[in-house]
Amino acid sequence: EEIDRSRAIYNLGIQQSFMDMPETLWKAYIDMEISLEEYDNVRELYQKLLEKSKHVKVWISLAQFEFQIGEIEKARKILEEANSYFKQNPNLKEERVILLETWRDIEKEKGDEESLQKVIAKLPKKVIKQRRIKISDGETEEEAGWEEYYDYIFPDDEAGKRNMKLLQKAHLWKEGGKKAE
Repeated sequence: EEIDRSRAIYNLGIQQSFMDMPETLWKAYIDMEISLEEYDNVRELYQKLLEKSKHVKVWISLAQFEFQIGEIEKARKILEEANSYFKQNPNLKEERVILLETWRDIEKEKGDEESLQKVIAKLPKKVIKQRRIKISDGETEEEAGWEEYYDYIFPDDEAGKRNMKLLQKAHLWKEGGKKAE
């Protein structure tokens, strides 16, 4: 009865649209269900949370939960789904890197060599690129030079495949030039 009351209160809380630090409430609710070993409820809560927020930490937390209870294939399926989501959203490259690096670390700890190599093959190359800086004073825009930034080239993206080949050729050319000197 106390548990049912707790669930009712948590459900009221997570349905609120405006709340300070909603992640704390979600985490407490999920932790309660884990402590009660109500794993189907935990999965249901994570699915509801993913409907509200596709944040990388939510995906990772769900996968780590599945790994912890020994559901390794479910965890990998979740990580694959998350990777697909971030792959479809090119503005979320940083999140995809975080996901893949965490996945790699989990596989190192709990997986086998084959699964680890599959994840390593998905990891991006970090490259330095340049872009123009424009300064706007409200009415006009002026160029203010160049800035360097990091970008990621994922081997399984179409554009990434082309860029990877180009990078490999550039690296070979550079090595060839050093040998000629």
